[in-house]
Amino acid sequence: MSWKDLFMSCPAKDCSNTDASFWSHRSCGSRIQINELAELRCSFHRNSSNIFGWSFGCSKHSDHSGKLDYKEPDRIKLLAVLAISLKDKGSELDDEWVIMLVMNLRKKN
Repeated sequence: MSWKDLFMSCPAKDCSNTDASFWSHRSCGSRIQINELAELRCSFHRNSSNIFGWSFGCSKHSDHSGKLDYKEPDRIKLLAVLAISLKDKGSELDDEWVIMLVMNLRKKN
C-alpha cells in the first residue's frame, strides 16, 4: 500500500469550485493523503479511514466570516474529480495503483 498527497477539486455536492488543490487536515494543517484502498489519512496523524467517511470544505461553501462548511462528498462527483486529478498526474502514478483505487472506490459507500 502506498500513499499519495490528495490533489483534486472539491467533491462536495453542489459545490461549484473546479480549482484543484492539495487538501489539508483541518485540525493540524498537514496534507491529506489517499491510498489505493480508497482510504484517506492525515500525513501527520496517520489515522486512515474510508474516503466516504470524510467531509470536505472549500472557499465556495463558507460562511460570511470565512469559516468553512464541511460537506460529505457526492459519490459521482468524487469519482469525477479524482479521475481528472489522476489524469493530470498520470506520469507520477503507477497504473496498477490507479486501477486498484478505481476498483476499491466502486466497492466503497
